[in-house]
Amino acid sequence: MRKRFRALIAIILILLLVAGCGESGSDSDRKSSKSKKNKTETTEEADEDEDEDEDEDEDEDEDKKDKEGEDEPEVEPPAAEPETDERADALCGKWNYVRADSMYMEDDFVDGPFVYMAEDDPQLTKELSIYRDGDDIYADYEEYGYESHYLLYHLPLFIEEGALYEDCANQEWKAEVRHPDPAKSEVNYNIALTGDNELTMYERRDFTDEETSLSWSYVYMTTFLRDGSEEMANAGDYRYKNFVHVSTVDELIKAVDSNTKIILSAGTYNFSEVKNIQDTDTVAFTNWGEPYTGTDGDYDVRFHDLENCCLEAEEGAKVEICTNNERVPVLGVIDCTNFFLRGITVGHHVEPGTCGGSVLYSSGTDGLHVIDCDLYGCGTYGLEGVSVFSSTFENTNIHDCTYGILSLTESGGISFDRCRMSDNSDLDLIDLNNTSGISFNECTFTGNSVNKQYKSEFVRCNEDSYSISFDKCTFTGNSYKTFTTSDNVTTNECVFSDN
Repeated sequence: MRKRFRALIAIILILLLVAGCGESGSDSDRKSSKSKKNKTETTEEADEDEDEDEDEDEDEDEDKKDKEGEDEPEVEPPAAEPETDERADALCGKWNYVRADSMYMEDDFVDGPFVYMAEDDPQLTKELSIYRDGDDIYADYEEYGYESHYLLYHLPLFIEEGALYEDCANQEWKAEVRHPDPAKSEVNYNIALTGDNELTMYERRDFTDEETSLSWSYVYMTTFLRDGSEEMANAGDYRYKNFVHVSTVDELIKAVDSNTKIILSAGTYNFSEVKNIQDTDTVAFTNWGEPYTGTDGDYDVRFHDLENCCLEAEEGAKVEICTNNERVPVLGVIDCTNFFLRGITVGHHVEPGTCGGSVLYSSGTDGLHVIDCDLYGCGTYGLEGVSVFSSTFENTNIHDCTYGILSLTESGGISFDRCRMSDNSDLDLIDLNNTSGISFNECTFTGNSVNKQYKSEFVRCNEDSYSISFDKCTFTGNSYKTFTTSDNVTTNECVFSDN
């Protein structure tokens, strides 16, 4: 009994002991949890304090930077794609057409280039405008003339790397005007800025004959100049690709070429003193049109088969072209297109009254332009022309010639503007045969005389000459019996006195 009681007491004690340990463990866990919680809160508070300290440090740094930056200039951020923007801006503006070059190509055969100046052909007009619309650039292009008309409006323009063509002045970049309709891709135009105020448009059109499979191409290069630029003010120089300065007659002969402007230094260029008498592709030494083979100097000099050639006196320089041969013209211009003489004196270095050749002789020429020149006798005529068309004489003197002022045969479309004709004699002073469209505008005729024994006229026209006009011209101190017998000569607002 007693043993059972003791066993029961032991069991109860064990249970109480176990219960006490469990309670002690819970308190320990609670204390540990509380300790961990307190530690976490302490850490978070420390982190918050640290973050506050860092924020305060950053604010202090910002304040410090602001104070330091007050005396330093602001740095602009780089613009987006500045090079493209600059290129686009350089293209923008109104562009005027001044020159066109064309070539025909078939296999290895190339014909050209042929040069056309805008001022020579007012019927053909090309207008180009490039402008921004938002962030993009566009082009308007219009071309009309000879019953054709292209109008391309608001076409997008894209800048690309690379050269427009092999020897283009701008080898870095180009631009393409694209038609938004792929079916009209043939009207695309490639362009390049080839100078600050110069733009070149390049077009190539390829063709193929389906029956023969033959193919050929046309290449067109058009030069535009920026409206209002200095280059536009001197657009006439774009007629030439070469500019050559000369100071001797042999240098002059050597320099004569198409698409060339020759600047003559002050001095006398005597064709009778050429040392190297040898024909070139553009200069011939002849004896009245026949090849010169002699050694006596009895030859004339003929410039021939030239296109866009100019002889111009250096600015402010006195330049004379002459010959010692009284039998021949001083200068012949044969089968040329757009030949210019500017600021030059031309005449014979011989005894007066011995000449048998004119001062300036031309045949087969389209575009003979004599500007600010002095043509003096004793040449037979100041100008003798056969088949000369589309020509101009401006602010030029023709004087002391022994047959007359000028003689034209089968020619037309020639104007004389503000020219002075004086002291010429003594046949028909203006002799026109099968010639039309000759105009004299604001010219003066002084001291010219007609030998009355020849029954000559001041202006003689054969029956196949017409449209001969004198506008606002002055005739003073001339000697003639008959001004003209032709009904095809008109005078408008002209003054006649002491004739």
